[in-house]
Amino acid sequence: MKTPSYKHPPITEAVIEIRFEADLSRGSVEKINKKLKNRYGSSDAVSTVGFSINLKEGEVSRQDSSLGFKLATSDQVDILQILPRTLAWSRLAPYTGWENFQPRAQSDWRACREIVGGTKLGRIGIRYLNRIDIPINKEEQKIRVEDYLTVYPSYPEPNLINGFDQYTLQVQGRFGVDGFNLTINSHVVKSPLINHFSVVLDLDLSVQGEPPQHGDRIWEMVNNMRDHKNSAFEQCITDKARELFSK
Repeated sequence: MKTPSYKHPPITEAVIEIRFEADLSRGSVEKINKKLKNRYGSSDAVSTVGFSINLKEGEVSRQDSSLGFKLATSDQVDILQILPRTLAWSRLAPYTGWENFQPRAQSDWRACREIVGGTKLGRIGIRYLNRIDIPINKEEQKIRVEDYLTVYPSYPEPNLINGFDQYTLQVQGRFGVDGFNLTINSHVVKSPLINHFSVVLDLDLSVQGEPPQHGDRIWEMVNNMRDHKNSAFEQCITDKARELFSK
């Protein structure tokens, strides 16, 4: 389906993720950082620490920490996370379009392809977080999320709850076309706007089964997922929401 172009898209973060089946070596992570950091304004080391829990013995053990890097432009809106098992590109608001975001990720991937070698890919996915700022009706002081989203919490009222302040919702399953998995998350966040109620619509698409491993097929798949993400977004919103993005 053809999707509209909005004057004020509600995207707060767009992500392209390539995940490996096994961890890259520490040396490979450092080589990727060295090769790509000049494309960004800063490179900061990050570390992650894992824990394992033995329920039978009631013991918690700390696993070795892993080293990664966060590259970011000077305005902190274009980001690359380099982790032992993941390369994740992000674009924060203001979102300037797929035609600016995707080529950066593809160019970075090509630059570090020799370093990752034949390391098998385990997941390819894209994720878009949208914040929808809904104006509060001053007379009713009540929000009907269903006026803006087609995926929303449902509950008996007024006997159980007469309106709500918070909700968390997740729907996960196979997308209707092309063998993708789709996860929809939605929840309330504090609105940065006066007299508004803000909800997040978080769409995460990934390849079902083994993803493509080489060359242009990876980015053909990424572009295909982006098209289906747009379709999923349009199916999750109403015309009333579209009016907010078009003003």
